[in-house]
Amino acid sequence: LGDVPEHWEIWPIRRVVAMVTSGSRGWAEFYSDEGDLFLQSGNLGRSMSLNLAFVQKVNLRESSEGIRTLVQRGDTLICITGALTGNVALVDLDLPPAYVNQHVALVRPDPRKVYPRFLAYALHSNIGKIQFKNAEYGGTKQGLGLNDVKSIIVPLPSNDEQLGIVRELDFTLADLSATIERASSSIDLLSEYRTRLVADVVTGKLDVRGVELPRLDEDDEVEDSDITDEADREGLDYGEEAVEEAE
Repeated sequence: LGDVPEHWEIWPIRRVVAMVTSGSRGWAEFYSDEGDLFLQSGNLGRSMSLNLAFVQKVNLRESSEGIRTLVQRGDTLICITGALTGNVALVDLDLPPAYVNQHVALVRPDPRKVYPRFLAYALHSNIGKIQFKNAEYGGTKQGLGLNDVKSIIVPLPSNDEQLGIVRELDFTLADLSATIERASSSIDLLSEYRTRLVADVVTGKLDVRGVELPRLDEDDEVEDSDITDEADREGLDYGEEAVEEAE
């Protein structure tokens, strides 16, 4: 972890959480167009938030598996398989009934020991990412086991310090998020304008017959002789290769 303040403690996740679990296999039979949310690795965004733009739904009969994997506000979700291994998302809102699949670890912090948002920030930072990367097992399957997740260590200041750190991060990152959102919106608008412009020109809705193309600068001009010489050289090279192959 590097240097940390002397009065902080360093604990593995298993010491500061109430539960670490993941979903079971075989839920495909419960897939439905309507029902409860079924959170998968693709729903864990890269900004520590849930991406619910598209979410699978399940019509699940009441069972112990459903109770065990039911997501609550304050839970931290971690992708444990595939290319997204180590992605972290904090459940910071009240969701309708939602469950996790086998590719997602559900970590439920003990609020007496760690502030949920602080734990999510720690795991989302290089403190967590480097440990997740080191804990991945190779071979044909890449990912993390639940014991790997439980063994990740995090620095723990007092609860008051945790809350202060979270508030500072929230305040600072809010400005960055707003800037990113504005830039993304501008990119989307420019992309939409480009697509519409191309369509209008191709379909003739926009008449460009009178448009004059800008003149090339002298440095950009290409002599016809240069093009011819290059073409001749390519043709000569091709001819020599053909003769050699024939021989």
